[in-house]
Amino acid sequence: MDLALVPLALAAPEVLHPARLHRQAFGALFQPAATVLTSRPGLLYGPTGHNGEFTLLNPTTLRVAQFVAVVQGTRTATQGTYLAVNDSAAADLTITAQHASQYRKALVVARVYDSEAAGVAHSATTDRGTLEMIDGALAASNPALPALPADAVAIGEVSIPPTGQSVTATHYGVTARAFLRGQPRVVADRAARLAIASGELYRGLIVAEEDSGRVWMRDGSAAWTLIGGRRPHAMLLRSAAQSINNSAWTTIAWDSEETDADGMHAASATTVSIPFDGFYLIEGAGNFVANATGARGARLRRNAAVIPGGAASTLASVAINTSVVTPTRRIYCTQGDTIDLQVWQSSGAALNVVGTAADSSFAASLSVTYDGS
Repeated sequence: MDLALVPLALAAPEVLHPARLHRQAFGALFQPAATVLTSRPGLLYGPTGHNGEFTLLNPTTLRVAQFVAVVQGTRTATQGTYLAVNDSAAADLTITAQHASQYRKALVVARVYDSEAAGVAHSATTDRGTLEMIDGALAASNPALPALPADAVAIGEVSIPPTGQSVTATHYGVTARAFLRGQPRVVADRAARLAIASGELYRGLIVAEEDSGRVWMRDGSAAWTLIGGRRPHAMLLRSAAQSINNSAWTTIAWDSEETDADGMHAASATTVSIPFDGFYLIEGAGNFVANATGARGARLRRNAAVIPGGAASTLASVAINTSVVTPTRRIYCTQGDTIDLQVWQSSGAALNVVGTAADSSFAASLSVTYDGS
């Protein structure tokens, strides 16, 4: 297995620009760990067949596909980063024979040997990159993995049960990924994005969520900005008529959803829940049955408090239904905030708000749309 940047990565100490400095600068290209001159170790993403995939050929042979591994030196704090490349062909590793009655686990690692970092003499075996399988201790049950050696990154593991049982191999896959600084990182969902360790975060980090298709960027204030993909949006309607008492602000209970791909509204609930922090465009409308007496009103609320500038009113009309449309408000919301629409009327008795079942053109509605951070 080759080491990239040779001879710079393993140069002799008398070189004018020491290899250690080159490794430190090289590490800065990758998604950093604790500092900008150290990297997150793991496999660089590649096409199928170039991610170190495992193929168990038989109980004693594991085939490892081609790969490129980022290995962070661990002997000293300033050792730097190595790029270990196995791009010539898949490599076969020998699995230790099964014991008659005990269990064992083995760790598959890409490992760097650097004589200068280790403080030993240079030789063909002390300056190289290798693919190794490291055996753990035998155990009657629940065997432990061996410790990860210095200057190595784990690719996967092999479980070796007693004779008569099946040997299995587990590739660590995305859990062992390294990422080129600026390269978009793909995670399963929002929870996985928010679970990224603090040491792996940096300004400008781009993360794509597989389930939602959204693309986020880490900004200078340590917050996430949505830069691509679907924007959260809920459009709710009232299907059946709803009775509104005289001179009492009443919250509309939504029984129909035109759109709600992000589950912001639960069935027949009165509120929309905000999925994540940011600015949202909010507007609503109520439509009362024809009645000539009094006034009609509508207002938007966040967390049961009226949104400033989010109310409207009008006098009743004798001939037609009376619609009240709130102003469109752009307000900053935090995850878990709730949005609802209340209506009011002063006809002197209870009065219905029209639903889509009676008039789809003038039904009560509430729209909440993410509009950036």
